[in-house]
Amino acid sequence: MEDFLKNKLNEFEDSNDGWDRPDPQVWEQAQGQILAPVTPVGMTSTFVKAGVVLLLLMMGGYIWYLQQQKNDLQIAFDGQGEQLEQLSQELASVEEKNLAEHQGLALKNEELHAENTAISNKNAALQKQFQQQQQVISLLNNKNKSLLKARNQAVALHVLQKDNPLNSQVPSQEKNETPLTLTSLNIHLLPEKQFLLHSEPLKTPEVPVQTIPNIQRWEQFELGYEYALLGLKIPIQSDFKDLNSTANTVNKTVTTNSHGVYFAFSPKRNWFVRTGLRTAQMTLEQTSEAGVYYDKSSEYLKPNGTTANDISLNVRTPYSELESEITLDIPQDANLKTGDWLLFGTYERIRQRYYQVPIGVSYFQGLGRLQWQVQGGVSWNKVVFDDYFLKAYVQSKTNDLPVAKVKVLTKDVPATQYMGAYAGLGLNYRLTQSWHVRTGLTYSYDFNNKSNKFSNSKGITSAINLGLNYRF
Repeated sequence: MEDFLKNKLNEFEDSNDGWDRPDPQVWEQAQGQILAPVTPVGMTSTFVKAGVVLLLLMMGGYIWYLQQQKNDLQIAFDGQGEQLEQLSQELASVEEKNLAEHQGLALKNEELHAENTAISNKNAALQKQFQQQQQVISLLNNKNKSLLKARNQAVALHVLQKDNPLNSQVPSQEKNETPLTLTSLNIHLLPEKQFLLHSEPLKTPEVPVQTIPNIQRWEQFELGYEYALLGLKIPIQSDFKDLNSTANTVNKTVTTNSHGVYFAFSPKRNWFVRTGLRTAQMTLEQTSEAGVYYDKSSEYLKPNGTTANDISLNVRTPYSELESEITLDIPQDANLKTGDWLLFGTYERIRQRYYQVPIGVSYFQGLGRLQWQVQGGVSWNKVVFDDYFLKAYVQSKTNDLPVAKVKVLTKDVPATQYMGAYAGLGLNYRLTQSWHVRTGLTYSYDFNNKSNKFSNSKGITSAINLGLNYRF
């Protein structure tokens, strides 16, 4: 194809008909309309200037950035220089202190060495003196033996002279001669005594060394939180005041949660004197039935014409005495007479707040993290009355008697305060040097004489304790 086109183009011939040269008039008119080309000299200079300015700005910014980096490095360098100087001063101070301590220890060592040398010299002198004394004692023993031997010989000679019969023929002047005795021989005997040498070696006196006493320290204070599940055995007595009925007494076991905080001080290791505050909310609930004999004389007419009768109910606990009134509507067909048997059923709910301040002693025994705890002490207790609710129903032999109203007559119940004693056993586990967890079982005896009036309950409260405490 390419060759074909080349051949075709080569076939065209040059034409001199002037088709590529326009008419002069047309060319002149066209040149008047064609604008002269704008030279790019001015625009080029503008671009150059802008580029120079931009380059200068970039250089100035880069120089400013370098200057900021230099300033930051200079500040860091100055800070490191100050730190280095401070560290050098501290190092010099430590070296001076170490040097002073070393010089002090060296001086003390020299003093001890001089003292030890003096003691050694004194010991050598004492040993030399002891050897000299031993030699003197040996000489004295030998001399004593010689004197004893001479004495024995003189005694034997005296005995021989006394027993010799030739002595009787000696002239009287010879008999008057002084007999030979130890005194005449001028012999002074030393006492017959053995000089025993000291068998123990001489002891070198020891230089007393000053030691720092081992002061035992322990955490003397303790703060803690304690949760306890309390179990109380509370007697409840109920009786109908105006009817011929027997008082009904029930020992009710109540469980409740208590929370408390305490503070302890340790005057001696493993011994703590502690006190604190424990609070709890108690709810006594009692459902009971009692048979009574009806009293028709206390019936009365209500304004609406209905026959009614008010029955008084007394409820006693060791902490409160409550009186209530139960109003019965007597239907016309009830035909109740005095002495008829009625069955009273009651539901009672008593709410009270319990406060306790214990003061006692705790002892911990154990070498590891786990320790036994034994505690005991006395407590001040206070029970405050909160609320009383009563619900009742009554049945006769033939039908149920409607209860029109239940009214609580006791409005103000004074708080009950009493003392108690407690003892317990538990386990203490040390989590860290200061934090401990503790659990245990505690029994307390309440000295509340009110319960003894209507019950043989011993007033014993049990508690399962779980606590977290901090020692410092």
